[in-house]
Amino acid sequence: MDATLYQQLKKDAAHDSNNGHSFVDTDALRSLINAYDVLTNQMQLRSIDDNPPRDCPILAWCDHEADSGQDPDNPKRLTLYAGHAEGLSHAATGWHIIEWGGAWDDSSWEYDGGWMPDWWFVAGSEFECAANPLFWMLLPNPPEYERKNLNQEGEDND
Repeated sequence: MDATLYQQLKKDAAHDSNNGHSFVDTDALRSLINAYDVLTNQMQLRSIDDNPPRDCPILAWCDHEADSGQDPDNPKRLTLYAGHAEGLSHAATGWHIIEWGGAWDDSSWEYDGGWMPDWWFVAGSEFECAANPLFWMLLPNPPEYERKNLNQEGEDND
């Protein structure tokens, strides 16, 4: 539900129907708002600093411009995100399903190569599209459904 629409519905529900502001069943509207509040609390956005799980994809609000690119402790160095984003690509500002990983090390016994630790990447990008998450939430469980096997003509094979 769009946040603006939700806020308007909440405002409408708060009005007294005797004043002519409410044009829907107020009890039903309040039930809808309560259900939405429960879902919002269950799927609450958390700061990325609040230990998101790293063993499964998450839904995140990402913002490329929120990272200065410079390590605050050493302005001559890039942040870890900027290091990954500079060498690859970056996620646009918005919602993304992201996953943790993408570390690499190309050093060997005879060569001191470069290396980069894990970071957040857009899921399915094969760790080629770095993400700068600010907020996250767990993904909902996938829906349960039954797949139908179709032959090449689009008919059931049952």
